[in-house]
Amino acid sequence: MKLPDQSFQIEKYLHRPDYIRQTGEQVAKDFGMAGEEITLPSDDEKAYDQLSEQIQHILQRLMNENMERLQFLLYRVDLNEKYVFQEAVNNGHVNLFTQVADMILRRELMKVIIRNNLKY
Repeated sequence: MKLPDQSFQIEKYLHRPDYIRQTGEQVAKDFGMAGEEITLPSDDEKAYDQLSEQIQHILQRLMNENMERLQFLLYRVDLNEKYVFQEAVNNGHVNLFTQVADMILRRELMKVIIRNNLKY
């Protein structure tokens, strides 16, 4: 089975409340495995932004206090640590934590899309 181009696929689902809700659940699960708590947003329209803000705060704290946990978190989410930081360097005009939070959310959304498409 060939999956469609990821960027197209992700953009298509970014505005679907059911997929964003499931993404939040996936984020909470993966962050929980790393010992970090994520509160699931109650407002579907602001869910992506609220998740991003929570993730940014956690990333900033971990960057300053516990790099090992940050590395484990990136591993748990399935993001290559070197790729994440290289992309951050390449896009220096964007806030590092905002950019990494977006990478995490998009990776978690991709997991949800794949899981939902493989169910049927």
